[in-house]
Amino acid sequence: MNRYAPFNFDLGELPHDPEEAFMEFDARLFEYVEANKDQQSWSVERRYISRLKAFADEHEINLPFSLKIPIEDDAFGEWYRWALDQIDYYKTRLTIRTHRGKTSGTVTILTLNDGFRVEIHNRLNQIRSYIESSPLDEKKKDAIYSKIAALQAEVDKSKTRLDAFLSVQLDITAAIGKGAESLEPVVKLLDSVKKIFSRAKDENEQAALEKPQERRLIEGPKRDQEVDDEIPF
Repeated sequence: MNRYAPFNFDLGELPHDPEEAFMEFDARLFEYVEANKDQQSWSVERRYISRLKAFADEHEINLPFSLKIPIEDDAFGEWYRWALDQIDYYKTRLTIRTHRGKTSGTVTILTLNDGFRVEIHNRLNQIRSYIESSPLDEKKKDAIYSKIAALQAEVDKSKTRLDAFLSVQLDITAAIGKGAESLEPVVKLLDSVKKIFSRAKDENEQAALEKPQERRLIEGPKRDQEVDDEIPF
């Protein structure tokens, strides 16, 4: 894998969905790595990780682990084995998520229009304002701010994962904790955001149902084929 060499496959062949494309991209890169290992250095493996990270960054895929490559080769080997485990774990979750969505017939990746985005951002900004004036300690506040920012970034993507909101909802609710009566409006705002996602989900599923299906054409008899109009006995 030459440092500036083009990919050994056509990127246009990858699936349209970013997460499915990530899995396919990784599989093709890793196949090349396994066939072209250099016993004297980690150069091929380093290039593999670098390109995988570039793909994730370009498609705004928030990997749940860091792919910051160690500079020293002495530390790279152990780190690389750890990174492969993390990548395998992440791809397994994506596979399960994709299969679950397809078998259930429900939409798990949403396309949000500008109206939905504005509504969600307005609610999230209101939540942030309530948190700022709340009696929560700074550590909890910072944790919630981080979750809000992550969801805002997800909402601004061309494709938004439905479970991104569910994850943030659980995290913020847990961070607030029990007995925080002054933050009851935050809980209501989260429920409001949930309803917006639900409306967007319904709209996406309806659009998927209305999408025209490709029709197969029935071939008629070929020109040189003799057709007997008489009824045989």
